[in-house]
Amino acid sequence: LFTDLSPLWALLCTVLADILGAVMSVVKAWRDPSTEIPLPWMLGAIGSLLSLVAVGTWKFELMIGPAYFLLFDGLMWWLALRKPRTTS
Repeated sequence: LFTDLSPLWALLCTVLADILGAVMSVVKAWRDPSTEIPLPWMLGAIGSLLSLVAVGTWKFELMIGPAYFLLFDGLMWWLALRKPRTTS
C-alpha cells in the first residue's frame, strides 16, 4: 500500500517534525525578537527561494522542502526584524 508513497511519506514526516521543532523558535522570536539575528534567516529565505526557482518542475514532492523553508525562514526573518514589545 505505501510502497509508491514511501518517499513522499518520509518527506512529509520530516517536514512535520521540523514544524514541531520550529514552533519553539517562533514562540521565542515572537516573545523576544532581540534574541534573533536577522541576517542568517534572510540568507536562508533567499537560498530557499533560489532552490524553488532551480527546481524547474512544478511537482509537490520537489517543492515542499524549499517552500517550507522559505516560509519558515521568511517568518523568522520578519520576527527577528521586529522591535521588542515593551511591557507597561
